[in-house]
Amino acid sequence: MADHRSLSVVLSLIAVAHTAGADSTRLVSPLGVDTGDCKVDPCRTIQFAVSAADPGDTILVAPGLYEQNEPLSIQKPGLTLRGSGASSTTIRGNGHSNAVDVSASSFTIEGFTVTRAGTLGALPGSAAIFLNTHSAVGVGDWVVRRNILEGNGFGVALWNSLGGGTAVIENNLIAKNTFDGVDNEGHPRAILRNNTIVDNGWFGYSEDVGTGQHVIVNNIIARNGYVFASEACATCRLIPTGIRISSSTAISFNDVFDNAVGNYSTGYPGASDISVDPGFLDAGAGDYRLSSASPAVDAGTNLGAARVDLDGAPRPTDGDGDGSFTADMGAFELDGPLDTVPPVIAVTAQPADVWSPGGKPVSVAISGTVTDASGVNPEGAAYAILDEYGAPGTPHPLSLGSDGRFAFSVTLEAGRRGSDRDGRHYAITVSAQDGSGNPGVGATAVTVLHDRGN
Repeated sequence: MADHRSLSVVLSLIAVAHTAGADSTRLVSPLGVDTGDCKVDPCRTIQFAVSAADPGDTILVAPGLYEQNEPLSIQKPGLTLRGSGASSTTIRGNGHSNAVDVSASSFTIEGFTVTRAGTLGALPGSAAIFLNTHSAVGVGDWVVRRNILEGNGFGVALWNSLGGGTAVIENNLIAKNTFDGVDNEGHPRAILRNNTIVDNGWFGYSEDVGTGQHVIVNNIIARNGYVFASEACATCRLIPTGIRISSSTAISFNDVFDNAVGNYSTGYPGASDISVDPGFLDAGAGDYRLSSASPAVDAGTNLGAARVDLDGAPRPTDGDGDGSFTADMGAFELDGPLDTVPPVIAVTAQPADVWSPGGKPVSVAISGTVTDASGVNPEGAAYAILDEYGAPGTPHPLSLGSDGRFAFSVTLEAGRRGSDRDGRHYAITVSAQDGSGNPGVGATAVTVLHDRGN
């Protein structure tokens, strides 16, 4: 039975590959063989598939345990390494080196448990995922998403990328590592979002960059640093072990609680941060999902929040049942009613009726609001002009305020055909998504009158 189930997974991976485009997809399975290009027949090891891949390819990995005698080396830019879910797809290191070692300037890894990297405390050599361009001016565009990083020396380490880029650490459970949950030794733009970073021996997040524009939002960072605090050194008792920063960092909507030598290094908590027991279901047994009584439920922000949680469940839900759909803090979203209602988009035009001698262009002011119980997603909003006399226009990006308000102007040709007694009609449409990803459309009409006042 186990072989039949694994075979069905392999077949499903092949189907996904053909859907995504076989030329850019490689397959890996415990039932595979390390030969060929891994496009139709799965390979056995992830490293073989990485070697066969071209820059920009996606590598789909079937459920199973993937033992690494040597670090998994990623040198080609643009690869996406996608497991079948952290609960079923495991990369296990050799116990004395990095488990995943990335020197490429761009890379995405999601859907794995990564464990048993080295625990001797040296970097490089002890990280579940080690991201290092090996150049002081290197650029690192990296994404670490929906993984469980547990039982390593360090969880994620960011090195040597002061040349720029963005490192997104999102929706991960980073727990029970001997040293730091996330160690930033040289990345100027790290975004930590919706992670649960708990029970690590040293720091939850530690930064030695000096300058940078970082974001730490919607995380649970708790009970880190107890190994560090117990070490026989005077400085160990002076360095906060929750969030240790040395640069410009936007911190908000986190639960930073019970870290051994303090929660923050300086100048915080951030906006809407709390410091309360997160209320996990059973942390002692490694279950870091939220209980229904957790103060982290519906306590985050929808702005920029991940659209699904570590398990792939949609977010935000209305976990506390108050009618507001708000993202939870941490990697897991508490089950609750889903928001399936699209946003309400109200649009008005001023003036709504126009006339111009000779059909000269006329400026019309457009304004309105986007409202929804789960908040408004400011990204991707757009407007378009539909002309009765012509094809619909190209959508244009639209800037939304934090309250969902918008205002812009359009220039319309105010001419109409002589036989068109009811005038020329324009429709100005506005499209946007709410905080749950539901799309909505609103519209207003502008009429070019047949003549002045008629």
